[in-house]
Amino acid sequence: MMQVTTLDGGLRVVTAELPDRASVAVGVWVRCGSRDEPARLNGISHFIEHLAFKGTRRRSGEQIAREIEGAGGSVDASTGEESTFYYAQVLPENLDCAVDVLVDMIVGPAFRADQLDVQKDIVLEEIRMIEDRPASLVEDLFSEALWDSQPLGRRIVGTARSIRAISRADLVGYHRRMYGRHACVVALAGRVRHDEAVRLVRAAARRMPARRRLRFRPAGNGRRAPRICMQPRETEEAHVVLGFRTFARNHPARFALKLASTLLGENMSSRLFENVREKRGLAYSIQSGIDRYVDTGCFYVGGGFDTARVTTALRAIMRELDRLRARRVPRAELERAKRYVVGQFTMGLERSMSRMVWVGENLLLSGRVPDAARVMRRIEALTADDVQRVARMVFRPQRMGLAYIGPPQDEARLARSIEL
Repeated sequence: MMQVTTLDGGLRVVTAELPDRASVAVGVWVRCGSRDEPARLNGISHFIEHLAFKGTRRRSGEQIAREIEGAGGSVDASTGEESTFYYAQVLPENLDCAVDVLVDMIVGPAFRADQLDVQKDIVLEEIRMIEDRPASLVEDLFSEALWDSQPLGRRIVGTARSIRAISRADLVGYHRRMYGRHACVVALAGRVRHDEAVRLVRAAARRMPARRRLRFRPAGNGRRAPRICMQPRETEEAHVVLGFRTFARNHPARFALKLASTLLGENMSSRLFENVREKRGLAYSIQSGIDRYVDTGCFYVGGGFDTARVTTALRAIMRELDRLRARRVPRAELERAKRYVVGQFTMGLERSMSRMVWVGENLLLSGRVPDAARVMRRIEALTADDVQRVARMVFRPQRMGLAYIGPPQDEARLARSIEL
């Protein structure tokens, strides 16, 4: 059973009661991510997440870890383009401690001066780690190719230059603007009662300020042709991501796009896996996926390819995209893909942490939590015409970007290989 309560100041509490579980997953979601940042402060949302673990006005960093882990639980956080997410999983008898610690981390990080340089060094090491891993770096390069100089095109972790330039005053000011009851959701799933969760959150969140939500700049698209971003590097494998801008996270066509992505590259029976990897041996890894944002989104295909046959692999991928636009999916293949989507969705919601993420993220970014049974019915009702229609809507040159990391390639040749 799922319930939502809105407290004074706009803080929302959502619970998914799963009484047969042995634990509770709890997350505090803040509507604050990398696309909210000015270019000068790129990476500050992620940097604040790091510093929140280094101590608050009430707890040291050691106390934060020990209070959760000492009771058998776990605690972590993650920063994305549109949210920062602090979460823990604990036994039910330790839920009051977990709620108090997580709320304390977002309300009162100390931003101690002696920690700033240490944490900057750690984030700089994280940036270097990404740059040393072409398979990770190509994802950032793809964001740049797809979104140009818009905030969505910048790295979540920031750059070495932007991180070094962030001051304590920047951190305090940004935190004061972005972290408040209006911008937060507390989500819980597992062995928890809604009334008890509301009581704990209300007590812990009294110090949380109420502020007006600042609006981010909506994504724009004035492009007329694909954009290619290349980083020549002597690698054993060519790393490529190509994709297309799509539509807002609540767009009616999102279900058909999910089915199209599944048909193309989300499992071992998908078209790209079978036709690019298994039949032609052009890649070891190849997959497709979807990123959803409040006002836009993207569909992408990524893989690692034989450096001598990159353009051959790209042409094979584009043929599969063209085939989805040009021909209706056979009924048996369509039904198999629908069963896969419904099955993965259902099994995912069995886990307390996954259920908590589902209710928390949807309430924060969509303003509501979709009914899971209704979502499955929407998937099951999709037709071959729906899939073809969304493929024709999305797979267009002006929506496209491509990122490449590997041995030098002729850009004009790459461009010809991704023509639709």
